[in-house]
Amino acid sequence: MKSATARVLGLAMILAFPALSMANDVPQLTATYAISDVSKGIENTDMIFSFTLFNGGGGSVTVQKIVLADPATADSAFGKFEGGAIPAGGNLKRSSSVTVPNKIADSWKSGGQPSLFVYTKTDEGNVARTRIDAVRGAQ
Repeated sequence: MKSATARVLGLAMILAFPALSMANDVPQLTATYAISDVSKGIENTDMIFSFTLFNGGGGSVTVQKIVLADPATADSAFGKFEGGAIPAGGNLKRSSSVTVPNKIADSWKSGGQPSLFVYTKTDEGNVARTRIDAVRGAQ
């Protein structure tokens, strides 16, 4: 019985190793956001959406682009923002006029978190998309 348990644990460690090594490619980013100049229409809400990405990792992160979108709908890009380099412990600020469905704007107003999809390159040169749920904060 002990040898079967040891084999299962050994196999679990072997299978977990690739996942752990891939975790190093995921940037340690967090985000805050603010909205201003809000104009609610019949179906959509126009606003200025501002955010700051914070790099909590030990190395610089080069962001290709950032997309504000609804994670439940693949084609829901409400805004696209230019990327840039974020040094370790640094931040990147962006702001733009966006239009979102009233349902989404109302969810943010009642505590929902906007989703920012951050596109970076992995150590292997592949494009990685990381979802960052922004929290309301000062800009």
